[in-house]
Amino acid sequence: MEKLNQSRNFKIAATGVFGALSVILSITPLGYIMIPGTPINLTTMHITAILAAVTAGLVPGMCVGFIFGLTSFIKTAMTGGTGLGVFF
Repeated sequence: MEKLNQSRNFKIAATGVFGALSVILSITPLGYIMIPGTPINLTTMHITAILAAVTAGLVPGMCVGFIFGLTSFIKTAMTGGTGLGVFF
């Protein structure tokens, strides 16, 4: 089976689409699912980073993962995360 040659344009477009989806998920309640009574949130945002890595390659997956981590850090810092909560 021959290796699929993906163009650079496809990788840039896929990174943009999955990155935008990560930002949208971080703004809406779909990305972070609150657990009642605890300060812990479940996340579904890692799925976009996994899909980006599988469909477009390692570097686009890493870029989307960075966007996921950055938006997670900003959300925690803006909601008043204290102590070790900022690092999660």
